[in-house]
Parts: sequence; structure tokens; C-alpha cells
Amino acid sequence: MNVLNRYAAAFKQIEDKAERFRFLLIQCFIFSLPFDRLYSSVILILLSVVSVFDINLDKLKSIPRQFLIFQSLYLLSLLWYFMSYHKQSAGFVLEKQMALFLFPLILPLAINFDAEKLKTSIKTLCAATITALLYLFTCVIWEVVFDLQLPISSTLSSGLYFNHQFSKPLDIHAGYLSLYVAMAIVFLIRTFKRQLPLKNKLLLLIALVLLFVGMFFLASRNTILAVCFILLFVMPFFRLKKKFRYFSVMIVLLVIGFLVVNKVPYLKQRFSSEMVMDLNSNAGITGIENFKVLEPRFDRWSAAMDLVKQSPLLGFGTGDEEAMLKTAYMQNGLYISYILAFNAHNQYLSVLIKHGFVGLIILLLSLFYYFRLAIQARDFMYLSFLLFMGIGFFTENILDANKGIFFFALFNTFFGYHCLKKRKITKSHSAVD
Repeated sequence: MNVLNRYAAAFKQIEDKAERFRFLLIQCFIFSLPFDRLYSSVILILLSVVSVFDINLDKLKSIPRQFLIFQSLYLLSLLWYFMSYHKQSAGFVLEKQMALFLFPLILPLAINFDAEKLKTSIKTLCAATITALLYLFTCVIWEVVFDLQLPISSTLSSGLYFNHQFSKPLDIHAGYLSLYVAMAIVFLIRTFKRQLPLKNKLLLLIALVLLFVGMFFLASRNTILAVCFILLFVMPFFRLKKKFRYFSVMIVLLVIGFLVVNKVPYLKQRFSSEMVMDLNSNAGITGIENFKVLEPRFDRWSAAMDLVKQSPLLGFGTGDEEAMLKTAYMQNGLYISYILAFNAHNQYLSVLIKHGFVGLIILLLSLFYYFRLAIQARDFMYLSFLLFMGIGFFTENILDANKGIFFFALFNTFFGYHCLKKRKITKSHSAVD
């Protein structure tokens, strides 16, 4: 009830009914992220329409001058569309990435930015993630107990329901759902350290246990490592009191996590031999002789780098990555990757293939600008979000999939514009003083 009351209070603070409705649409969009992308797409269209319908000069002035920096990754794809040999694929990419263009324009028209709205939006992400995990665990338990009639403990620890098999009922890539889970974890831990009633702390503790268990079932290696890095090395720098107690709890959690990974055969293999094999060239498992084992990620990256060398400065063009990679896979004997039409599984490499070093520099400069905003504002959640994105870019084409695009476009704009507003207020106060 307390959570619902706080949501109600957040909405009551918005005096304009039209803005209240638009803010509700944003919360619906966030809550829909772990679920069918149709919901997110429809809500985004509706939000865009109602925001433009209520446009005026003051709202246009509220769009930060830096909006082009937040649209830079979409503008990059748009400009390189004209270089593409595969215009149809390029058009599909631009359609998928449209949220990167829309949110920097739509959000300032939809709402007035403040800390309470941002906090409410992160809480909505937490609620959506917890709901999604509860649904997934329910599906797994129902299938194991009632459909297959197998022992629950040994079946769950066998590895049959980890990673993509766990997230399959929602038809969402395990890596993207793990990003939502990770954001929820760092936010709730940040909230947990404050003075709260015992009842609220117990609810937070239950939510955190569910999120941590869900994160291990999703088994996204880079996200788990990113969470450990942020909790151990980033959070302590953000006005954390009682650091000894905090580090003691974190070390205990780390030990528990290590024991869990070591005890579950699937996790032990995924975080040891499988991870080493994935990052090392191993010609012994390439070719057509073993279709049960994917080629190492390192070999796919090597094939991608061969493409980059062919057009290092400007790349090949938006929409050309898949076709060019399939050719490179065939030439390098990576037949499984060819058949499954894998992308680069690395956002930085993907940008190099499509946009060359010019595009990579634009991406890195944009990320540098976002990190600079977060550090200047001492915004822990924004910095955590950017670290999750930056680390996730090493193993996934996050900005080429709807779940990653929607997540990045909305929250990067929300966090970034909030930091810009804080900086503007600080400068105005300094000028007055």
C-alpha cells in the first residue's frame, strides 16, 4: 500500500492533467519493457501523438540544446543509410532505432523533469522486472512440477532452465532482461541503506533476493560482473556511510554468489571453461563437424575485424552488417554462425562494420559526454546505467534490438536531461550569488 500511495503522491504533484496522462503513459511504457514489444511500440506512438498535440513555444524551448548529442547514434545510422548496399535492411534498422530519435524530442514535450519523476520511473522498472521474474519462475515451476512431474530442486539446478531457456516464456533475450534486473538491484540496494521502517526493509530484502536469484538464472556473465563491479567499487564513492558494514555485507554476498556458481554445474561451466573457450580461438570446434557447439565469440570477432580492415574509415553502411558478416563467416568456416545469421555480438564492432572509425569515434564521444554528465552531477544511478550499457556493448548489439533500444533511449534521455537541468539550476544559483 505504501508503494501505491507514493505513486499516487507522485501523480498528484503534477498539476496539469494532460501532463499527468503523459507521465502515466511513460510509466506504462517502462512497465511494458520486459513484455511483448508490441505494447511498448503502441504506447510510444500514443505518447508521441499526445505530446505533439499539446505542443507550444514554451515546451519547444524546454528541449535542451544538446538534444542532438542524445540523438547522435540515430543520426549516425541515418547518414550511413545512403552508403548502404542493402537499403531495405537499412530502412528496417532505422525503423527499429526510431526511439533513439524520438525520446530526446518527446520527453521534454511530455513532462517537466524533476528528481521525483525520475525516481518514480526507476521504481516502475523495478516493479516491471519483479513482475516478469515472478511470471518466469511460475512458468518454470509449473512446467517442472505439473507438466513434467520432476523433482523441483534437482531439475532447477540441472541447467535446463537457465539463460535463454529461463526467459523464453516472455520471448525476451536473457541479456536484456538481465540489464533491467541489474538496474533494479542497484536501485533497491541504494534505497535499502536509508532509514526505513522494518516492514519496508523486509519487503526490499525479499525483492532483492528474488532479483539476485533471477539474475543467476538469466546467467548473463557481463551483467553479473558489472553488478559486482558497481556494488564493490562504484557505490562506496557516493556518500556511503558505514562503509565497513557495507563492504562486509557485499563480501558475504559475493561469497554466497561464488558458492552458488560453484555448486550449480551449469553456472560453473558457464563462468569458467565456457567463458574461457568463448574468448579464445579454438579451431577444434569450428566447421561442420560439430553443430552442437557454437563457434567461439573470439572467432566471430576476428571475422568481423577482417571486414573492418576492408573499409576502416567509413565502414559499409547501415543495414549491411548481417550480409557482410555472413560472407565473412563462410570464408572463415564459421558455418553455424552463417546459418544462424549472427550479428557481431559487440556494439563497438557493429559500429565499426557499419560506420567505420568515424562512427566509432562518434559513439565513444557520445558515451564520454554521458559519463561526464553523470559524474559532474554525482548521479549514481545514471553512472550505473551507463556502465551496464558500456559493458553490455562488448557482448551484445544492444542498439540493434528493440528491448535494448527502448531501454537505452528512454533512460539515457531521462537521466541525461535531468543532469542537464540540475547543472542549469546550479549555474543560475552561482550567477545570483
